Amino acid sequence: MNDDLRLRWEDFPAHEYQSRVEKAQRLMHDADIEVLLLTEQENVEYFSGFQTGHWTSRTFPTAFLLLHASKEPVMVLPDFFVGNAHASSWIDRTVLVPEPHANPRQFGPALVSAIEDLVGSTARIGIEWGTHMTPMWNAADQDHVRTALSGADFVPAADVVWNCRMYKSPLEIDRMRWLTELTDGAISDTRAQLEPGMTEQDIANSIQKGMLDRGADGAAFRNVRAGSERYACSDSLPQDRPIGDGDTLLIDIGATYRTYTTDVAYVTHTGRATPAHHENYELVIRAHEAAVAAAKPGALAKDVFFASLDILEQSSLRTLDMCGHAIGMEVHEPPMLTPYDETRLEPGMTFAVEPWLYDTEGLGLFCVEEIVQITEGGAQILSQVPRDTLLEIV
Repeated sequence: MNDDLRLRWEDFPAHEYQSRVEKAQRLMHDADIEVLLLTEQENVEYFSGFQTGHWTSRTFPTAFLLLHASKEPVMVLPDFFVGNAHASSWIDRTVLVPEPHANPRQFGPALVSAIEDLVGSTARIGIEWGTHMTPMWNAADQDHVRTALSGADFVPAADVVWNCRMYKSPLEIDRMRWLTELTDGAISDTRAQLEPGMTEQDIANSIQKGMLDRGADGAAFRNVRAGSERYACSDSLPQDRPIGDGDTLLIDIGATYRTYTTDVAYVTHTGRATPAHHENYELVIRAHEAAVAAAKPGALAKDVFFASLDILEQSSLRTLDMCGHAIGMEVHEPPMLTPYDETRLEPGMTFAVEPWLYDTEGLGLFCVEEIVQITEGGAQILSQVPRDTLLEIV
């Protein structure tokens, strides 16, 4: 491959990925893991930088990444992705699988050979088992690898991966800040043009177009809904339903760029809101402020949840069993802001903080969800949409 093609499409500089691998290697050493076998798109991209649009295909694996505790990483991938690997990834060592469409089950033998060359057949191999991990390879390939490497010890390694990905680097924080700004801009522009009669689809399409126009790759999800028959449809897809007078409109949406994502939510009332609408909305704002104030280094994730709950319980409406979640390359990452998560917050963590109140058969939904970064001095809100008072469209 011509050297001038190397890293032409790099998402981050090579040293960013190398520092991630070095941290993983330290964690692998502590966990007595000799090689880490990665299959999820987010994990492969996080450590290698490898980019392709093939991940949505399930015919054969898009790529495997092998991280050794001390040696250079190895990628196992279809031979026709070699150009992508050279142009987007810093990793030099590749194992290429020929004829992946015609003979897709050759990935199992190729992976076994790569592992044996790297660590032998009796290694301790970390795989994507554990919280928020879903391996992305065919069961037949898994069976082949386990049978061929029957002397190996396959162990859960989700903690190794998350103890890298939970802490965002300055470059990742810059990415999240920019992505949040463009999401906010698209939402604000659309809200300024809202009027009764627009459909949920109209609103979602307008916001998505605004995000694309500002540089996003696409929308991670589009949860836009309004009206009494729609309030109970959690994480719904937008419908061709016009918003009408008296409806509470929820906009809960995220933009994506190179796998990184946002997740923000705001509510708007069509027509004049009642005092009860304003009271519950103000409680959500106060709950959000309490959560952000509690989200400081050293606090536990559950402390943030209970700080928010103390405010929300002043309402008679139903609440959610969390008040937020970490976010980065996936919409929901650990730690979760729940009553049970005892993860200690540290600088570099990034959250979507989202206290909710529900009255699905009456007043509607009340939520403010914003992107928050944990810094040495406490939590910093990256979102910029005005939300101190309930927006009314009259």
